[in-house]
Amino acid sequence: MKLGIIGLPQCGRSTIFDALTGARGEDETLKQSRKDQRIGTVKVMDERVDNLSGMYKPKKITYAQVEYLLPSDILSGTSSKSESAAWNQARVCDALIHVVRNFKDAGGMAPTPEKDFRGLEEEMILSDLAVAEKRIERIEADLKRGRKKDEEEYSLVRSCCELLEEGRPLRMNPELVIAPQLKGFTFLSAKPHLVIINNDEDNESLPEWGTIPEGFELLAVRGRLEMEIASMLPEEAGEFLVE
Repeated sequence: MKLGIIGLPQCGRSTIFDALTGARGEDETLKQSRKDQRIGTVKVMDERVDNLSGMYKPKKITYAQVEYLLPSDILSGTSSKSESAAWNQARVCDALIHVVRNFKDAGGMAPTPEKDFRGLEEEMILSDLAVAEKRIERIEADLKRGRKKDEEEYSLVRSCCELLEEGRPLRMNPELVIAPQLKGFTFLSAKPHLVIINNDEDNESLPEWGTIPEGFELLAVRGRLEMEIASMLPEEAGEFLVE
């Protein structure tokens, strides 16, 4: 499973990435496309696998793995070529982790978590709408050339456009999410999302939101504290957690 970590500048994406991969993951900087792209691979240690291994004595034991992708381009909530590149990196992921700042930034500016979340959510919806509209244009252009269209695909993409034009993510329509004909489009707003509220070290609570977004799970995390724990030796981390 590959999970993409997205968020606005200064929200703590790198901190969350380091917290997730620092203790038991391998962090690699990918140089194939953009030098700053990072992927951390974490093995999921499972006692059930160990028990089965003890029973059947296989030659090789393979644990499940989770890959965390940190896109190279910082998402700013404004459309640009770099924005498109960042979203294209996230499209290959199975699900997205949306990090939202809930602490004062370096300039002392108070956090606006709900506003920040909705701003980036709108950007994802607009990015998906551009993909869907481009496909519609191609299908209609092919019709003018006398080529036959795939009626089912055309209908599904039209449904995507209608939902996105209403400002709603595709995950609101489960039938569209699982449609085989749409799998290749890798729509961002169709992917499962976990929203991480990145708090100060002394804050464990979720912020007040006017309306909790549908289809999301909100998780409050003290990102910097978790990153520091992840970088400790196991015995040090254990003592720190006890404290």
